[in-house]
Amino acid sequence: MKLLLAFSAIVLIWHAPLVTAIPADVQQIVVDYMNRFRESFAVILPVANMNAIVYNASLEKKISTCPVAEHAAKDLRALLFLSLNLEKESDTIGDIDSREAERIMDPNSGHPDGKDFRQFLHPLHAGIGCIILRKPCPFPGQSRDKKNKATAMCFFGGPENMKPMDGLKRGEPGSQCPNGKSEISEYMCKVYNATLEKGISSCTVAEHARKDHRAMLFKSLTLFDNEEGDMDSIGAEAIMDLNNHHDNVDPQRQIVHPLHVGIGCVTLRNPCPFPGQPRNATDKATTMCFFGGPE
Repeated sequence: MKLLLAFSAIVLIWHAPLVTAIPADVQQIVVDYMNRFRESFAVILPVANMNAIVYNASLEKKISTCPVAEHAAKDLRALLFLSLNLEKESDTIGDIDSREAERIMDPNSGHPDGKDFRQFLHPLHAGIGCIILRKPCPFPGQSRDKKNKATAMCFFGGPENMKPMDGLKRGEPGSQCPNGKSEISEYMCKVYNATLEKGISSCTVAEHARKDHRAMLFKSLTLFDNEEGDMDSIGAEAIMDLNNHHDNVDPQRQIVHPLHVGIGCVTLRNPCPFPGQPRNATDKATTMCFFGGPE
């Protein structure tokens, strides 16, 4: 039996895409649903390092055909769903006891939805992105003439090649959070979006990557003094003025973009000059950060 996920929402239909993106309100419903179940599981088992996931549109993938969907589903961070309409289950989802939690943990328990649960309850998942399939597709191992087919697919962000529940730490919920506790729950962890990190092999590559307005070079990540972020209305208006290119206004404009949803940073192999700076400059960038958000 496949786990039936149900979200009430009107889906925005595109006319010619390979897949359909889901609207922002449905994205939030997906995240709330997942985190409600993850929080409950973390408290009941208990789990010390359960991440609170966020919606990450960069995880959405283009699925052109059912064979492509079937292949993509082989990744343990991908799941096919009958539907993204969770209204019927939203009131009871996460209402599990310790016995059921242990059955979910045990791959030999025979729990009807255990395999699916183990996938989306992975404590190290950091984000989720979902799509509506172009046409319904059979679940893995299901004949193509079956009536109940998958209409949606979700992709989780997290470590590659990690089996379900690998990395789970038992203990007081939220007691082993390397980035601190989540703002939405004291029982879950704040995530660091490692999927945004990129391999930068040379200063030339860094300079090219910097052309994306979601990328920034930094002198170091021993950032900011206590006054950083203290600004008045004049400073805020200066950032909003697109004709103002004085000092650090352009970088500040990048940092405060309202639609950024995450950040990932890397230390450069060698210090690199900032844009417009000669290669023999003394103060060079040692770090590069990438923001998650619209292209």
